[in-house]
Amino acid sequence: MDLAVTLVKSVMRAFYTTREILVIDALILHEALRDDDLAYLMATNPKDLHKICGKLREDRFLTVHTRPEFREGNPRPSNRTWYYINYRHTIDAIKWRVYTIDKDVQGTTERTTEKKEYICSFCKAEWSLLEVVDSNGPNGLLCHRCGHVLTFEADRNAGGHEQSTRLNDQFKFISELLQKIDNVHIPECDFDRALAKTRPVVRDATHQVAATTAMDSGMSRPMGVKGLTNTGPQSISVNISTVEGASEAEKEAEIARKEKLAAQNALPSWMSNSTVTGESFAGAARAGPTAVKNEIGPNEDSKQKQVDSKAIAQIDDLFETLKAEAAQKKEDDSDDEDGSEEDEDDFEDVPATGNNSSMGTPALSHAMKRDPSGDLSRDGSGREEPSRKKPKLEANIKIEGAAIDSGDDEDEDEMEFEDTHMKPAELHELEESIPTLTYDVNEAEVVLGRISRKQRAQFELRRLKLETEPVGSGIKEGDHVEHDASHEDRSKRQKRGSSGLTGQMDNSLVRVLSLSWLTESMEKGKIMPMSNYLVYEGRKVGRSTSELNKSQAAAGQPSAQNILKRAADDMAGSASPSSPQKQRTGPIRVEGNSSPRSAAVKPTLIRQTTSENDISLPPIPDFLHTTYSCQRPTPVNAPNAAFIEQLKNIRTLRLLSGDKIGVRAYSTSISSIAAYPYEIQNPQEISRLPGCGNKIAELYQEWHARGHTAEMETSEADPKVGVLRTFYNIWGVGEAGAREFYQKGWRDLDDVVEYGWQSLSRVQQIGVKYYDEFQKKIGRDEVNKITDVILDHAHRLDPGFEMTIVGSYRRGREESGDIDVILTHKEESKTLDLIEPLVLSLETDSYITHTLSLSKKNSERGQMPLPWKGEGSTWGTGFDTLDKAMVVWLDPYDVNALHRRVDIIVSPWKTIGCAILGWSGETTFQRDLRRYCKKEKGFKFDSSGIRSRKDGSWVDIEGGKARAGSMEDAERRVFAGLGIPWRPPSERCTG
Repeated sequence: MDLAVTLVKSVMRAFYTTREILVIDALILHEALRDDDLAYLMATNPKDLHKICGKLREDRFLTVHTRPEFREGNPRPSNRTWYYINYRHTIDAIKWRVYTIDKDVQGTTERTTEKKEYICSFCKAEWSLLEVVDSNGPNGLLCHRCGHVLTFEADRNAGGHEQSTRLNDQFKFISELLQKIDNVHIPECDFDRALAKTRPVVRDATHQVAATTAMDSGMSRPMGVKGLTNTGPQSISVNISTVEGASEAEKEAEIARKEKLAAQNALPSWMSNSTVTGESFAGAARAGPTAVKNEIGPNEDSKQKQVDSKAIAQIDDLFETLKAEAAQKKEDDSDDEDGSEEDEDDFEDVPATGNNSSMGTPALSHAMKRDPSGDLSRDGSGREEPSRKKPKLEANIKIEGAAIDSGDDEDEDEMEFEDTHMKPAELHELEESIPTLTYDVNEAEVVLGRISRKQRAQFELRRLKLETEPVGSGIKEGDHVEHDASHEDRSKRQKRGSSGLTGQMDNSLVRVLSLSWLTESMEKGKIMPMSNYLVYEGRKVGRSTSELNKSQAAAGQPSAQNILKRAADDMAGSASPSSPQKQRTGPIRVEGNSSPRSAAVKPTLIRQTTSENDISLPPIPDFLHTTYSCQRPTPVNAPNAAFIEQLKNIRTLRLLSGDKIGVRAYSTSISSIAAYPYEIQNPQEISRLPGCGNKIAELYQEWHARGHTAEMETSEADPKVGVLRTFYNIWGVGEAGAREFYQKGWRDLDDVVEYGWQSLSRVQQIGVKYYDEFQKKIGRDEVNKITDVILDHAHRLDPGFEMTIVGSYRRGREESGDIDVILTHKEESKTLDLIEPLVLSLETDSYITHTLSLSKKNSERGQMPLPWKGEGSTWGTGFDTLDKAMVVWLDPYDVNALHRRVDIIVSPWKTIGCAILGWSGETTFQRDLRRYCKKEKGFKFDSSGIRSRKDGSWVDIEGGKARAGSMEDAERRVFAGLGIPWRPPSERCTG
């Protein structure tokens, strides 16, 4: 055993860290240790100890044993972990490691005559003596590649038996011990032997623990059979017979056994016999209807005729009563649904989990209006689709409650439709055809969904946290729904000759319509009657409209007392409606029934003073009248950067909650405010910007007054949000992965490592390993240093390569999260299959520590532009199909260097303009650029080129009569070909 102990100690001190050495030394001294005792000796906590022991267990240097133990004062046992060394397993593991290392060395040896001992310090090339003997200079042998003097290194890349010799010298102490151990007997090392020889751990007075005793192994046996001392089989009988199948004796024994069991399991007479007739029905029940019919004889038939007639009459009365109740219930249901029998869809059955909801969250809600003629007119741009007419949509965009109001001072019907069972393309088409949207169900007055039953509509509204109570009145087209004097007064202010969607509607009501109402109205070019599509109508519980006193409504004038009370409420910050301004670009429609997302009370209206009506707002620049952020300049240092940062934080909350539509909405608002060239002084400046509105204006008012919003204050106090942020920041883990980690019960990175390390992908494991380093930003000087090395290695392959740094660096940011570079060459053949040798060269010089992803899709198809296969195709989808490598970078010559994320992209010269444009703009800029190409030009754009949506062919807008002279020149040609004004990268910071 002394030889085995010496071997283990020697190997540990040669290849392991100090903490791991101390663990093994403690086990050698104490033979066996419980985890809490070992943690006490190591002065660490059990969680960290398990991490250390986990690696040693994988290497077979220790063994883990778990057994149940009783703690003093606790009658229930708990499993405790023990550690000990199984020397036989450890010796075998050491032998295997030595064997594999020796095989690896012998498998990579080279002949001595082929040693590359001459190294070029400039280009890092390696040469053998025979390769450079003909290139002799005054100072020595010269490099064939760069002409510099070579350095002779005798020990570099040793070949032949030299490596094996050096290995044997270094492993000599291990080999000698293994030979000696093979000549002696190593006793079996199990837990019982180690426990018998264990030495107790002496604790000080401040670290005493309760004593424990091992649970008797016999106590764990099943206790179901009283008096049974052993539940296992006592004996095994084997019967060998020459006859195939069971013998006659065995068959008779089986029949007897079954009869005995049947007699034992027979029901008592008071259960097997009828209490009315006294006959037995146990056998009939088992035999089924046919058996009952065959077994009834004359005697039994005579007994059946003697059944008590009174009991039969009572049963008949009971069934008649049930039939009457069912008929009455069916009649009531038909009255509630106005006698309509709509086709059932796939979503009528409400699942228990509620995941297959037909009115999912987030939702899109929008307002529509029609001309007095009732026909639907062109859209706001004046264009008309050739296939069908579109409704004239009022430009009141509501995204998560953020609204832009313009147009007439009419009340609008707001509706909400869900995206749960709609394809993204279909959802975006509906979203883009309706400029007025809302994402808060509490603001909606008309809700659209793929449902047809009132009960399902009520269920969905409750799931969306909107409580309602049914109302009996339906909707008749053209009728004014007026429920109080305030609505009567408001209807008098409507413009004569214009009709709303359903007339004046009460905002305390919510109506659920089938989604087919919207689609059929758009297809037929006119608004269809809502009564034919009404599924449910209810009043919002706990919400009230702004009502005037009945006497005041009759007189048409408010009382002086109420006017003073309203003024006092305004001074107290109440959210009562304010008077419309005399001069403005469009009326601001105020939603008094929007509910806050957080528990804190938020203002529902923009609070104004009388003097604010006289403020002259700065003019909106012409470039802000477009809905495409790629057409307007958005500087890197926006005047309202602080408020934009607050909106970005809210957008992150939407992202972590899975609200993709909310993320798009806030992205649109952020891009508009980032492009606004003035510092915001008044909330009214926000409400008139595209993609913004009252909701964003209210957020600004709250942020300006308090320095933060209530929603962010609530989220900062929510530990779940902090955990999701941590998981989301792991490279390789998206928002869905972060939520999945949280649902598994993980709450920090330690939990991910301890409980889920094996379930992570390799990329995610690297993201966890270098989590802290990846979170630190990269300065511009460091970016330049790293990219210079990449370009230098590219020039080693060919001096004609050109490179540009894209991403946030090119947009002018002082710090970057990662580094993106694009390499190209004016000769197309040079970029073919470049990425692999370039990465290999950087790995050889130890700059790249990990290659996360390496794609050669562009080279595999001969660098031909990928044709577009149309909507719904999965071929050629994604950000782009260029050759690229995503790597982890570490400067080997800087001891203080951090691991950095670097993306190396290779593009042929004919598409370099699209590549630079696609990798230089922020997310919203890229999204709107693709949307612009689709809607305005009929193109499919990505970083690998532009294709026509008509036939999928590549569109060359960079070539022209002569090839572009520079990469920026090629990018400018892309802007010109798309009809977009040139914007330098510093003006593409859409947030």
